[in-house]
Amino acid sequence: MSRARPRLRRHQAGALAPEAALVLPVVITAAMMAIELANIGLSIHRGRTALQQTVTQLREGGVLPRLAGVSDAQLELRLRQGMLAAADGKLRPAQIASLAIERFPVPGSVAAPAGPQWMPAWRVTVDVRQAFVTVLPRLVIGNGAFRYRHQQWLADPQGDADAAATQAPGSMKTT
Repeated sequence: MSRARPRLRRHQAGALAPEAALVLPVVITAAMMAIELANIGLSIHRGRTALQQTVTQLREGGVLPRLAGVSDAQLELRLRQGMLAAADGKLRPAQIASLAIERFPVPGSVAAPAGPQWMPAWRVTVDVRQAFVTVLPRLVIGNGAFRYRHQQWLADPQGDADAAATQAPGSMKTT
């Protein structure tokens, strides 16, 4: 009489744990990166659109000739308010980290009896600051926000159409 040994049953509970322990951090990191890339893209688009709409309103609203005598501080305030209004509440005042205005004289399109009339043109540089959503960039980069720089020319559209329509490409830096 032989005794049959009872077969040991292997428990399958926890069999997935080693694989999950290896894959789960990669999946979580990829999801965090996707969220941050979407946040960065949305912030860049929001800032660019707000600046373009504000500059377009100033160009097409017939405001440029009146801006020739306006101080840079008043123009900066007007641009900030215009960007906040154009963003429909999706851009907060604290997110406009810096706004710089450089004034350049350019020949206007209307020739005065004494010669060409000089109209000012402005190069508007805006840094939009956006906080990171997840903790991953804070750990990797070491700070909690990034900045994106937008540049736009504000000039008389009838004077130099090419200069008025030119937009310098933006640049991104983390702060």
